[in-house]
Amino acid sequence: MEYYRTLNFVKEPFSNSPDPALFYESRQHLEALQQLEIAVRLKRGLNVIIGDVGTGKTTLCRQLIQKISQEPAMEHSLILDPAFARTTDFLDCILKIFSGTTYLGCDDTNLKEEIKNYLFQKGVDQKKTIILMIDEGQKLPVFCLEILRELLNYETNNQKLLQIVIFAQKELAQTIAPLENFVDRINFQYELAPLGFSETKGLIDFRMNESMDRGKRNTIFTWPAYFTLYYFTKGYPRKIINLCHHVLLSLIVQNRSKAGHFFVRECALKTGYLKKSKIGVFPTLLAASMILFSMYFFNFPDLSRFWPGQTQAVEPLANPAKPAKPAEPPAQILIEKPPEPPVEKPVEPEPDTRLMETAEKQILFLKKAHPQPSATPQKAVTESAYYGALTVPQNATLSKMSEHIYGTFDKDKLALLLAHNKNLTDPDMLTVGMSLKFPVIPDYLNGWNPEHFCIVLSDNLSFKQAYHLAIQLENKAYTVRVFPSQPETGPFTYHVVINRAYKTVNSAESFKKQFVYTDQAACVQISTLISEF
Repeated sequence: MEYYRTLNFVKEPFSNSPDPALFYESRQHLEALQQLEIAVRLKRGLNVIIGDVGTGKTTLCRQLIQKISQEPAMEHSLILDPAFARTTDFLDCILKIFSGTTYLGCDDTNLKEEIKNYLFQKGVDQKKTIILMIDEGQKLPVFCLEILRELLNYETNNQKLLQIVIFAQKELAQTIAPLENFVDRINFQYELAPLGFSETKGLIDFRMNESMDRGKRNTIFTWPAYFTLYYFTKGYPRKIINLCHHVLLSLIVQNRSKAGHFFVRECALKTGYLKKSKIGVFPTLLAASMILFSMYFFNFPDLSRFWPGQTQAVEPLANPAKPAKPAEPPAQILIEKPPEPPVEKPVEPEPDTRLMETAEKQILFLKKAHPQPSATPQKAVTESAYYGALTVPQNATLSKMSEHIYGTFDKDKLALLLAHNKNLTDPDMLTVGMSLKFPVIPDYLNGWNPEHFCIVLSDNLSFKQAYHLAIQLENKAYTVRVFPSQPETGPFTYHVVINRAYKTVNSAESFKKQFVYTDQAACVQISTLISEF
């Protein structure tokens, strides 16, 4: 239904799709777009756009694509959902959107080599600019950010071979804050803010003028209506467009051609922007009257000065300050003098592959495997404060080791590992053969509901055996982790489990039936046996 023709529009003025033809060049959006285009053309590397939901990040992304898509020397790719579970999946996705080819069975090292060869072929031999854009960048795990940082190392003497533009919500800023090596590589960073009043009005007028029949222009919103629209949307472009759309629909339904303050307020009430008990009519009218009075007598052409907060571009410093020292770990796992780990040999022993052949596969009730808290709170911490120590193997990263042992990697676990490993000066650069201690984490960092269930691939192992077996049992269909359990008395025992928790036994059972694990040394089918742990 082309409802908009009733009001003399030739196309829908307030569509929620990011139409480049209806891109309103506000001060901050135009500045960000120009800076991005310059950075991409000069091949500066990494650029980041951050903003709240609805501030126009996706629209800015589509506008940049439109500008560069006409250039034969520029090739762009877009990742819309970067919530990857493993580095291999992320690398395989990048290689697939670049070359159109999937390299099944390749490890991370081979995939990186293929990407490097592709970038050198395109960037050096064919003189092309390769651009990778990532929307919803706040979903990027830390290990993906580490991969992007490594890809930025592919360069010649005068240019980066890969240009990266990330559009993300503000959560990304918190994620990258402790990642000094990543922040140091950002060429251009900009934070989008809501629009001021004058630009809110400008956005509405621009969209209506671009969508209206040139010979039948008319004014739909009164001045008080503009103030009411700004008041309820707070200057967020997505909210502005959505509320204006509902106002136009209401005008058509009620056979009206003009929207005033009360009309817009009624639409805001219907669409959830206004709660009946929260605000009355008088405060809104009073505020609008005061602003109109100021405009008339003092001739303020741009009211955006009354609404500060439009953030300027932030250029990274040449030598940015180091992030604050990570917070100390929770008191219950701190110790005055941590016991030294056992002396490690340079090479870790290979796990016994018979474990894969003989281990009973079962459903594990997490509550029964959770580490039990100490019965006496004042009891001194012993060796049980650590799961153990591991020697860093070849091609390992801190995030991957944390995922195999704790199930996830985040800033809390990073702070914990840094606090208990004074030799870990740079988390991004692990040395093969260095020893790392892995402390016991409290339940609130474990992230698993103890009332749920998980699937056990092997149990009753030592810490080292469980870690090395978890690496071997990693599968494209699922990730694997070490899960500890500790009885009332005695040391920890360790299980290798699929890194996923299930609310019911039936859901875990259903997942087990889908997969068969194949290994060079053994072929193990996850059985359907459910046994009490």
